[in-house]
Amino acid sequence: MIFKQLNVYLQCILFCLLFIATCYVNKMAVFCGSNFYQAEHDDWKYKFAVGWKQSIPAYLAVLNSCALINHISICVLHWNFKIYEAKDWIFHFVIGAAAVGVVYSDPMYEIESYFWLYVHIISFSAIVVFIEFNKDIIEASKIELLYYNYIFSVIFFIPGSYLLGDIFEAANFKHLYLYKFYMGCLASGILGTILNLLRISLQENSEFLVYNRLLPIAHIMASFLSLLFFEFHTTAEHNIWIAAVQLVSLLGNFTKRKGNEE
Repeated sequence: MIFKQLNVYLQCILFCLLFIATCYVNKMAVFCGSNFYQAEHDDWKYKFAVGWKQSIPAYLAVLNSCALINHISICVLHWNFKIYEAKDWIFHFVIGAAAVGVVYSDPMYEIESYFWLYVHIISFSAIVVFIEFNKDIIEASKIELLYYNYIFSVIFFIPGSYLLGDIFEAANFKHLYLYKFYMGCLASGILGTILNLLRISLQENSEFLVYNRLLPIAHIMASFLSLLFFEFHTTAEHNIWIAAVQLVSLLGNFTKRKGNEE
């Protein structure tokens, strides 16, 4: 029993570290927008291609709205809004409202910076609804569903990059031929895959709700540590909205009862 608990604790620590590393590498700002690399701030094509102006705390705060969209989608699918408790709805609507506040108060707001975040939220919700709609037909393990998720993402994101113009703007990206760019892409894929496998392990083998409670903690840790590595402009109002999202998310997950796990 002691060794099992120790294994869960070690997995939780590893999950947090991998989550932070994946966030930083995904942004590519670890090479092009951090204090350790001098970026040319006046090159608008460079900004457009990298999209590093969106801060990690803002990114993670808005990402929390996925839960609200998933809940609404599933309830509409079953036409039953009593699937979740009133307390859960209150938490998620507060998170959703605060996430809107994060976007509108962001002093570095650019539509290009948030576009792919919106696409990610919509595609993730679409996958959740698809699995829920076909749960009696689909007999697949979580690892197999992860594989289908990757296929769906490729099919969904390639047309999105074409419509946004990223495919054509890639030729203007001055660091396209630097090894750091490709190392970042490779590291992002490897770390993301390991992180998802660890997430599945925590969900299947750990105690009740360990993963749901760990995720907001990882969000908060990644947000705070990003202050040490990345430079971004912010305001008091923006910080308050971000803190509201993270704290309400943490409180909501720690007050969940068995049977309401997402």
